[in-house]
Amino acid sequence: MKKSISLTLLSLSLLACATPMQTQQNTPPTGSSSVTTPPDTDTNSSPTKSSEPNSITNESPVPESSSSPITSTPETSASPSPSPSPSPTKTPEPEEDKNRFTARWVAMAPIGATKFTTDISFVDFYTGWAVGSEGIIKKTTDAGKTWTDQSYGGTDINSVSFVNKNIGFIANKKGMLYQTTNGGDKWQPIETPLTYSIDYVNFFDENHGVIYGFGSNRNEFGLHITQDGGKTWKHIHPTAPGTSYFKFITPENGILYTIGGSYAKTFIHDTFSPDLFTNPDHRAQGIAFKNAQEGYIFGFGVLMKTMDGGETWDNVPYITTQTEAIEASKIWIYGLSFANESQGVMVIPDPKNSYRKVTLSTSDGGETWTEAPEKYLTQNQDYVYGIVHMKLFDDFNHGWALLGDQSGIKVARLGSP
Repeated sequence: MKKSISLTLLSLSLLACATPMQTQQNTPPTGSSSVTTPPDTDTNSSPTKSSEPNSITNESPVPESSSSPITSTPETSASPSPSPSPSPTKTPEPEEDKNRFTARWVAMAPIGATKFTTDISFVDFYTGWAVGSEGIIKKTTDAGKTWTDQSYGGTDINSVSFVNKNIGFIANKKGMLYQTTNGGDKWQPIETPLTYSIDYVNFFDENHGVIYGFGSNRNEFGLHITQDGGKTWKHIHPTAPGTSYFKFITPENGILYTIGGSYAKTFIHDTFSPDLFTNPDHRAQGIAFKNAQEGYIFGFGVLMKTMDGGETWDNVPYITTQTEAIEASKIWIYGLSFANESQGVMVIPDPKNSYRKVTLSTSDGGETWTEAPEKYLTQNQDYVYGIVHMKLFDDFNHGWALLGDQSGIKVARLGSP
C-alpha cells in the first residue's frame, strides 16, 4: 500500500504539510522551523493519560487482568446429607472487543537523536526496518522493543521497501539500489538508469517496483518501473518537481503523487490519467486503499474516493464524526490507513491548535469517525508537522508511521505488542 537532495526534499515536503495546516478559520503560525523528519499518522490518547517519552523505551508491561479469587463453598453437615453442591467455576474472561479503538501512539528514535531518519518499511506489526543518514539500517522483530544494526557498506539511505521478511530494497543518494534476500543481513547492488540519486523506491512484490530520482546530469529525472526485479527498467514519467511517490494498487497499476504538492495521477493500463484535482491550493498527502478496488487519496482540501481501482474518482465532501460533519475541503488530512474493509484510522489537526494532531477511528469502512480516547499524536505537546507511511496491520489498534515534530523525525508505533 531524505538525504543531500532528498533529505532537503523530504524536509520541505513535511514543512509544506505544515503550511495550510488547519481549517480556513485557523491559520498556523508562520516561521515554524522545517521538519527534520516525515503516516500517517494517527494519534490516540486515552482518557487515562499514560504518556511515554519520545525515545526508544521498552514497553511497560501490560497489566494482567485481575479476577476475584475463587472460594470454595464450605461443606455442611446435615442428616441426611444433601447432594454436594457443584464447585464454583471461573467465569471466562470476556473476549477483547475487536471493534473498539483503544490504542495510543508511542514515538521512538531507533536511528538516534543525532542522525536523520529518512524512511521506514514494515511487513507486519512486529517486523520492520528504519533507515537514515550515514547508511544506517535498524531492524526490529519485536515491534520496536529492540532494534539491531545492519549495514550495506554505503552512504546515506533515502528510501527502503520490504515486500516480506526476507526480500527488501534500499536506495541511496548516490544513485545506487540494493537488494537483500535474507532480511537485511547481506545486500547486493542493482543497476538502474538513475545514476545521480534515487530519492524513492517502492516494490509491490519481488518483481514489480518503481524508483524515482535523477540521472548523471540531473536532467534525466523521473519515474522508472520494473517488472522483473530490477533486471530491466522502463522510464514511464518525468513527474512534477519535488520528490514524487508511487503507491501500487495492483502489480501493474498505481498512483503517482507529490507530498505537499498539487499533483496526483493514476497509472492504469500503462497510461497516466489527467490530474486528479486541479485546485492549485489543494495538496496531496497520501493514498489509502482497503483492497484493489476501493481507496482514497487525501491531503489538504482533498479527500477523493474510488470504487473501481482508480478508474474514476469522486469527492468526499464531509468527514462525519459523532458530533459534527467536518468539511474535507477545509482541513488537512495528515494520515489515513485501513487495516481491513471496516477498520481505519485518520489523523487531522486539532480544531483548537492545528499543530497538534488528533486521531479518529472508523469501524464501518469510513462512513463515520470517532475521536480516539487518547486522541493526541504526541503526549508531550510537541508540534507535529507531517506524517508519511502510515500503515495498519491486523486491526486498527496496531500500526506504524513516520512523523516529523519540533524535535526531529520519529518512528511512531500505534498500539502495544
